[in-house]
This record gives sequence, C-alpha cells and structure tokens, in this order.
Amino acid sequence: MAVIDAEGLFAGNRMGLLTDGARLHFPWLLVASNGFGRLEINHNGIVARVYQAFRSKPTQVELLGWVQEYHAAGLLFLYECGGQYWGQWDTRPELLPR
Repeated sequence: MAVIDAEGLFAGNRMGLLTDGARLHFPWLLVASNGFGRLEINHNGIVARVYQAFRSKPTQVELLGWVQEYHAAGLLFLYECGGQYWGQWDTRPELLPR
C-alpha cells in the first residue's frame, strides 16, 4: 500500500513545482500503483481503475500531462519495458516489499 507523507504533500518543494491539477490527482495516481510503487502508464487502464466513480474523467492529454509534470519534478521515473510504458514513483526503499 502506498504511504503518502503529509508534510511532503502539503509543503514539499517538488509538489510546489506542479500545477493544481497535477497536485490534486497525485494521491489518486500514487495509490493506484502496484506494491512496488509502479504505475502502468495506460490511459484506459488508469481511467478504469482510478476514475471509475468520477463524473468527469481526465482526457488522455490531461493525464499524460500530469505524468510529464511528475517526471519533470523528480517524483516519477518513466521507463519502457516490453513495449509498455511505466512510471516508478520516488519511494523510500523501506516502504517497498522485499
């Protein structure tokens, strides 16, 4: 389960680099990650899991824009594996499974 550091969320330097939209969606996207802090960067999959109960769902352009913001702020490392794009959140190692 993802753990969010309240001090970092409310007053972190990197969070301060994000637009309001990216900041508001950060907790939802973080907790949608797997147990290793990884999120498959797939618009349809993310919308189906994260935003299923939302009345207004983010467009692909909005979602990928937030992903780019997280990456630019050093919160999310983007990589490709087997033809699929993933993001690895900056997570303290002790919070990941062994």
